[in-house]
Amino acid sequence: MVRTTLIVFEVLIGAGAVAGGVVALTGAKAVPREWLHRIPFKAYFIPGLVLLVVIGGSMLAAAGLLLAGASVARLVSVEAGIVLLGWISAQLAMIGYRHWLQPLFIVLGLAVVMLSFALPSPG
Repeated sequence: MVRTTLIVFEVLIGAGAVAGGVVALTGAKAVPREWLHRIPFKAYFIPGLVLLVVIGGSMLAAAGLLLAGASVARLVSVEAGIVLLGWISAQLAMIGYRHWLQPLFIVLGLAVVMLSFALPSPG
């Protein structure tokens, strides 16, 4: 049950990150430009690329490794959760609280880390 829950969380987070990354890469027209004033970027392209590749990629890779039963799946899942927590923490530090998804993804990142540690150790 833990493994299945973790896979579902990682797929949903990963898919959301890929979708958000695509939106950012295509200009993030619905996202206020004033959020850029406090960050070191002039456009949403670089943050979008990081969101898509690093967050989305790590979550989807972790889910895939869990599905495949790879011995490194637990470690990659822990790391994906930590990366998500770092991403949201940096986002909050740079632009502040802007959307209810920010605390949700903190909870999901913590859940991914905790569920990953609840998996059996690779043996």
